[in-house]
Amino acid sequence: MVDVAAHSKPVLPAEADDAPAAPFLLWPSLPEELLQRAFLHLDSRSLARAEAACRGWRRAASADFLWRDRCAAWSWLTRRKPSGATWKRQERALSGAPRFVVVGGAYSARGRAFDAATGAWADVPAMATERNGAALLYDVEGASLCAVGGRSSGPYGYPLASVERLACDGGGGGGAWAAAPPMATARCCLGAAFDDAGRLLVAGGAESMYKHAAVHASAEVYAPGADAWAPLPPLGAARCAHSLALSAAGTAYAVGGYGGGLTYLASVECLDVAAPERGWRAVASLNQPRAGACAAFGPDHCLYVIGGGGNGHDADSTCVKWDSRANQWLPIAPMHARRHYFAAAFAPDGQLYAAGGFEWSGQLTTAEVYDARADRWRPLPDLVDGGAVIEFCAGAAVWA
Repeated sequence: MVDVAAHSKPVLPAEADDAPAAPFLLWPSLPEELLQRAFLHLDSRSLARAEAACRGWRRAASADFLWRDRCAAWSWLTRRKPSGATWKRQERALSGAPRFVVVGGAYSARGRAFDAATGAWADVPAMATERNGAALLYDVEGASLCAVGGRSSGPYGYPLASVERLACDGGGGGGAWAAAPPMATARCCLGAAFDDAGRLLVAGGAESMYKHAAVHASAEVYAPGADAWAPLPPLGAARCAHSLALSAAGTAYAVGGYGGGLTYLASVECLDVAAPERGWRAVASLNQPRAGACAAFGPDHCLYVIGGGGNGHDADSTCVKWDSRANQWLPIAPMHARRHYFAAAFAPDGQLYAAGGFEWSGQLTTAEVYDARADRWRPLPDLVDGGAVIEFCAGAAVWA
């Protein structure tokens, strides 16, 4: 990529006797509109250098639409920025070192965050409520973490309808979790996602994480500024322990899960969020049933599904991705550990982070990260140092 800032002075012939004392600078004399047209061809680093060249360039290069275009590289992850923030700030956040946050699980309210810059885990504020089998999401609009549903602790635990939020401070979060409007239906092991309008979608879930629990097909949505949840069309199949992933095109995909009784699901269905009245429709099924798996869209706009299991007992390390253009599932490198009912999320660095998981013989404390370009997993430091955020936990990437 050509660095315009490095070529602000044109190369002139040898100075003649009648040449002006100061060379004529072509680029700074251009109208701001023409400068910005040139700046459209710069990458983020070069645009930042151009911004530092002089006052005129700074004014031209600070135009928010230029930085909005730079953020388009992350359209697979988000198309939004926090209210009141500039696209330049959003680009800086997305291009920085992300954090992978894991909360809840094993009847815990604890939280831990992996800092990609330092390569270490650190505590984040504990949730107000212990949550087993909750969903955790990063809300770009509110620059906050959002913990949804789950199951309370104790032998007589119950499914939760409650929602709580934690404002992010560039780390996992700061301060304390605050209550948000609860869902209409209590849900454990639910699927949840934010759409491009900042609406929170939830679908499915169950009364508990145990086999033979009552499983829901209902779905609902909460819009920013609303004071109540509104119903969405029900899923074609009741499911819990599934994932809800949103594509850049605005389509929500409900992937795999447990269907009640002895039913474990390989089916996948999708909903056009812009036209929910059309209902859910089936798309290509997984290569095998996967309950307790994690699914997310990656930087190549493919849907990645990792881990899970087909009987509620045995976990799987295999992973697949779905290319909607080819309408087929393709195998990718397996994880180092067999995982189900664990936490995972794609971060802006294009890496897929995974941690924890449930095992009948013990709980997984390990973590690992997947490089989609190299199709390779590498281990990370263990998730916990004596804590209990391991199984039935939830994870999200933060870049505030």
